[in-house]
Amino acid sequence: MKLLTVLLFVFFFTSNANACSLNQGYEPFRMSSSYQSTSIPKMTNASVISVERGFDDGNGGSCSDAGIIRVKIHDENPINRTGYKFRVLDSEIFSNLFPSEPVIASALNRSENEFVFVWYDLGETHNQEMKFTLEITAVSYFGNESEPFQLLIQQASK
Repeated sequence: MKLLTVLLFVFFFTSNANACSLNQGYEPFRMSSSYQSTSIPKMTNASVISVERGFDDGNGGSCSDAGIIRVKIHDENPINRTGYKFRVLDSEIFSNLFPSEPVIASALNRSENEFVFVWYDLGETHNQEMKFTLEITAVSYFGNESEPFQLLIQQASK
């Protein structure tokens, strides 16, 4: 009888737990000197698909506090054999949003060649105007790099 009472108590007085789970929209790009290629990737072209800033909705399990930047690469480089380096040129605050090593679009977004960058936006970036230049460089398997492309990322503060 005690077991039944405990089970009923647990059943009626527990709530569903919700947790935020966002994956980065990129994967590590594995370079190797074994490819022995002297080809240099073509300079990339990119556009900002969206910039979403985080906010506090009062629900600790939601993903509302996440900032999300979506960048689409438009170039002639082979999608599965080209990595990209991302570097912020003119902002210390937003410089840590991007990986320091070359990456490739995640398997979920690879056919669109779309990169998704997620960060906790209620930290030091909260209420900061988002305006910076993102330098994007295409990288071959052998490590050869294209000329860098500069993309302006901007959105007003919340």
